Amino acid sequence: MPHRKLSRLKQSQLSLAGALIFALVFGTIGARVIFQGHAATSSLTGDLNGDCTVNVLDLSILLSHWQQTGTGVVGDINSDGIVNVLDLSSLLTHWNNVCAQPPANTALPTISGAAVVGSGLTATTGTWSNSPTSYSYHWQDCPAAGGSCSNISGAINSTYTVQAADTGYTIDVVVTATNASGSASATSSKTAAVTSGTSGTGFIAGGWWPAWETGVSLSSVPWNAINQIYEFSDITSASSPFLTTTTHGVSVSQQQSFVAAAHQHSVLAILSVGGSDDQNWSTACAAANRQTFINSMITQMQTYGYDGIDLDIEEGPFVGSTDFNACVPAIYNAFKATHTNANKLPLVTIDSDPSWMEGAEAPLYPYIDQFNFMGYGSTCANSCSAVANFVAEYTSRGVPASKIAQGIGLDPGMPQATNTADCALQAQWASTHGVGIMYWSIQDDYLNHSGTYPCVSSTAPYL
Repeated sequence: MPHRKLSRLKQSQLSLAGALIFALVFGTIGARVIFQGHAATSSLTGDLNGDCTVNVLDLSILLSHWQQTGTGVVGDINSDGIVNVLDLSSLLTHWNNVCAQPPANTALPTISGAAVVGSGLTATTGTWSNSPTSYSYHWQDCPAAGGSCSNISGAINSTYTVQAADTGYTIDVVVTATNASGSASATSSKTAAVTSGTSGTGFIAGGWWPAWETGVSLSSVPWNAINQIYEFSDITSASSPFLTTTTHGVSVSQQQSFVAAAHQHSVLAILSVGGSDDQNWSTACAAANRQTFINSMITQMQTYGYDGIDLDIEEGPFVGSTDFNACVPAIYNAFKATHTNANKLPLVTIDSDPSWMEGAEAPLYPYIDQFNFMGYGSTCANSCSAVANFVAEYTSRGVPASKIAQGIGLDPGMPQATNTADCALQAQWASTHGVGIMYWSIQDDYLNHSGTYPCVSSTAPYL
């Protein structure tokens, strides 16, 4: 007899017949051993064991309960109180059907773009099975050192523009896929830690704002030239809570206006503590007083919405002492254990005079996010050699160049007060050597030049 191909229908009939024969033998002999008790069921008709497929295992369960009667008996698919041929027919009608299932991720979402303030990030959906019909997104800030991530308010699209408040964090995105059967989420890998400038080098451009300089308005600041601004300043005190918050022209309303103006322009607002007239650091940082002092600074940060703390420690004998070496890490750890009002990790910076402080402060670089140089006499004469030497004193001790901001002094009598060309040279040098710029002070530039900011504006091209 010539060989003939079986029709698709006949193949299906034989397959089902084979399954039925197997089930009759296996089901009546062995199913009672394997499927003890009442099998779990799904919403899929005929899926008696709850594995989301109607197949020979379900047929075996049905046959093992053949002719059993009662309410809710396993195998009574049509709910008429008996397991019989009607239930068998129903099961065979749904043979090989599978459950509709929610999406399942098979490849994680990805992020493209630079982790730099002002840059745009774009998320892919990743790859999913079970045919999602829609996707949603939520971007998150994550501590660079590890820990729980927090949602970025309002960041719910497939694209996100990196903000100044993200500085220091890594970013990931959670993509949620949805279909008629439900939803599932998958999280991308994290970006590198966000840096401050749009040049991709993490360029820092900031300056101090002495609160006593009331003749200059915050509205006049060239905000496009900076990404940090420092309120100067609270000082330490000799008695509890070891922090004086009403000195140097600082007031409640002044701080509120200061922080609001900075945040309006996506610039970090940092609170400075200290100064050349502050000689109580040794008391505030003594072991018995340290925690109270630290708590006072954290309270100030959170009360006014600052983005971090700046330590201007100029009490000579204290710098490098045992309490100094204990206090700076304690401050850093305490601030990193809390959050700003924007739910970000606070920035912890220190003001460092490279002519004498480098030996004491550089070794503490793991506990300092940024060194703000107070080497205001250096210029870019001789190819910026003086600036390069200051930077080398710290990098040779392990400080990353990205943690350094070169100081430009604008007080009357300081080199750049009248030599604005040197400001431009220093900004250019810093941008090409991976360091930043800090101005003392922003108001002085305005006062020196009849209401303009020729020096501070030098950093605008690098942001």
